[in-house]
Amino acid sequence: MPTKDMDKSYQGHISGISLTSFLQLIELDRKTCTLRLTSGNRRGSLYFVNGELWDAQSEDECGAETAMRIISWRQVIIDIEEGCPLTVRNIDLPLGFMLIEGVRRGDEEQETAPQRGKINLDMGVNKLLPPILSRISRLPAVQTALIVLPDKIIKHKSGPLNTESWHRIGSFVLQMLQTTEDGILDMEIRLRGSLLLIRPLSPEAALIVATKPSLNLVLINANLKFLNAELQAALRGEAQARKTTRQPGSVPLVHRLKHLEDAMTEIIGPLAHEIFQAGVADWQLAGPAATGRLQELIDLLCMEIGDPQLEEHFRGAAGPIIESAPSEAQS
Repeated sequence: MPTKDMDKSYQGHISGISLTSFLQLIELDRKTCTLRLTSGNRRGSLYFVNGELWDAQSEDECGAETAMRIISWRQVIIDIEEGCPLTVRNIDLPLGFMLIEGVRRGDEEQETAPQRGKINLDMGVNKLLPPILSRISRLPAVQTALIVLPDKIIKHKSGPLNTESWHRIGSFVLQMLQTTEDGILDMEIRLRGSLLLIRPLSPEAALIVATKPSLNLVLINANLKFLNAELQAALRGEAQARKTTRQPGSVPLVHRLKHLEDAMTEIIGPLAHEIFQAGVADWQLAGPAATGRLQELIDLLCMEIGDPQLEEHFRGAAGPIIESAPSEAQS
């Protein structure tokens, strides 16, 4: 176990490489270092002295068993720190043995994990995916959105590249998906005048979103995360029912609320549905649901948007809705 603080003269951050391959490099180069490892919500540490694994830590556990469990993890992000704080070795097993055992355990875990559904090309491609791609393409700064599959590309519109270029990029992405040991995480490719956001959906499919370089990346990523379940269901040929907003009150107020939600969706994307519902709930807690209080609702929603330019667009779109509302009308 660690017994004292170490003087870190350098730090490094590594992702997209097999953990077992990296540990073999540590052994061959006889490095003395500490590895901080992250895989999903799991955290762990490996301690090396002259290329030999001295100890491992994860969830207050240590030793060889913990080391093999860490080695079994997939899609690991590695932070490397020079030096090792240990003074006593706690693992005597050879690293080669632990690598073999860790990989075996990882393979067993992979085999027993729930598998993503197969792609239903007839239903998913032809009927369910195009409307979702259309919604993504309407997000601010998005130029186009497309799905790459082994034998075709489904896109909303051409965007910054021609069909041949999209096919070349799609082939590259699918090759990466199928040949990389642990698959690939999200990728970004910068082109002249465009940024390509690549989001793997399965071993045989990926979403590519072309955007302007000056986009609000946090907003785009939040929307893509929100739509991920819909995309996964569409690939399986399953239509996922979208929730509808149900608001109490009179018919005129309900209509105005629906217009506000539509305006917000047009400006920030499908994530607006969740933000709008939460905002209306807070608005109702502060007073009666009344058309005379719509400005208060808009102020709450703008606080949630958090982007000055998008807030300005939303206030501009919401203005006519407020002006048409009687100031004292109650729901």
